[in-house]
Amino acid sequence: MTVVVRIKGTDKMIEVEDVVNFKMDTAHFWLKLKGDDYKTFWRRNVELLRIKDSEVEK
Repeated sequence: MTVVVRIKGTDKMIEVEDVVNFKMDTAHFWLKLKGDDYKTFWRRNVELLRIKDSEVEK
């Protein structure tokens, strides 16, 4: 299963290798981008999509 991040309000999709979701009450995701280090993203700016067998699952 591939995890992809969609930047809200755009069609930009970013494939990520790992997602560290701090406690659910925080406003951040910690994402490891392909070939890069972990970066912090505001939860309000990104939407996580799990892609399995060419289907998008939210």
